Amino acid sequence: MGLPVGAKQLVYNHGKILGRTASARHFVDDSEEDATALTNRLYEDIYAGHKQKYLKTTVLVGLDPSFSLKAHLMLPEDQAFNLLSYMLNFRFFDEKAAEMYGEIQAL
Repeated sequence: MGLPVGAKQLVYNHGKILGRTASARHFVDDSEEDATALTNRLYEDIYAGHKQKYLKTTVLVGLDPSFSLKAHLMLPEDQAFNLLSYMLNFRFFDEKAAEMYGEIQAL
């Protein structure tokens, strides 16, 4: 990952749990869900988000050029630790990653 020897990992252990918890997941095409209500909630959240500052990153998902994707993530500024965790779980899109990505053949 290109981290120096002795690099420290920051830990963020407070706040609301989001993402991988089942209660946080909703799918519009699930017959148990109200798709209209979810869509309206999404519109409201997007509108409310225009007042926030965001951080973004680009990573390379996959270590083999035959199966890798370029992925983007944008999170509110107060979710910087989640952004860092995402970046550490995948390969930050630096010059080496860009070189590898350039070698990837389209399917």
